[in-house]
Amino acid sequence: MRSARNLSDLTIIIPTVNRSRNLKRLLKFFGQTNVNLLILDGGENSRIPTNSIKVRYIHIKNSNLQERLFHAPSYLKTNYSVICADDDFLFPRGLETCLNFLKQNSNYASVQGMYIRIAEEKYFSWFPDYVHWRKVKLLEDDPTERVLNMKHSCQFLYAMMPIKTLRNVTRVFQDIEGGSLTMNELAFNYINNVSIVEE
Repeated sequence: MRSARNLSDLTIIIPTVNRSRNLKRLLKFFGQTNVNLLILDGGENSRIPTNSIKVRYIHIKNSNLQERLFHAPSYLKTNYSVICADDDFLFPRGLETCLNFLKQNSNYASVQGMYIRIAEEKYFSWFPDYVHWRKVKLLEDDPTERVLNMKHSCQFLYAMMPIKTLRNVTRVFQDIEGGSLTMNELAFNYINNVSIVEE
């Protein structure tokens, strides 16, 4: 894997619960880059020991995803972040492209690339996922128009964003009850589109 340059201003947030095998695999994968990792563990006792200065491990016992994400901005020291599920991978070259785009276009709240889904069938296969999101842009000045024009349910939960955007979105989580993944994804989608990025 080509080690991507210019990722030191990015933190990959990895929420996890009791899936140490997935987490160890991700740590090995990202260990070849200079990207910062923030592991938010919501399990009972699980802990992934690491001695890397680029990995910060936070254990919030028996917490749901929104509780962990609510606290995430307070642990970040970089200007940009992206959430990566513990069973996903983010390619360094794609991260570099997204990061450069955000740095050059400060009026954007978030950006993300394509997904590839890998299926374990009779024959190994991969295919592009969520292709209907390709080139989706929500550029309206009015927040209500942005929400109404969301023709597709893009998962901004997994988009790269400046920390100020992440802060605006996650601070609302303290007022949302329950730990439904669907609710978290919808909250990210709609809050990201109605919140004012500038604080």
